[in-house]
Amino acid sequence: IGLYLKPVYNVTTGFSAYGLVGYGQAHAGKLEDTSVQWGLGSKYELANGFGLFFDYMNHFEGDEFDGVEVKDSFFSSTNVGATYTF
Repeated sequence: IGLYLKPVYNVTTGFSAYGLVGYGQAHAGKLEDTSVQWGLGSKYELANGFGLFFDYMNHFEGDEFDGVEVKDSFFSSTNVGATYTF
């Protein structure tokens, strides 16, 4: 769960790049921690309101996760998906 700001830059008609920055939870088994999260992504608009996106998110980076020492650890994800705007 997280809340993000998403500034978007339109590179060309139909193609945009964006950044994500916010605050959210990261889960690992029974452990969870909240922290600042960030990411980068892009979106390509296809015809008739359909689009494709790709983004990278950094959910956690640090030395302590939910009170447990985890030297130089990070959690990240890569996401690919489709959108429909109506």
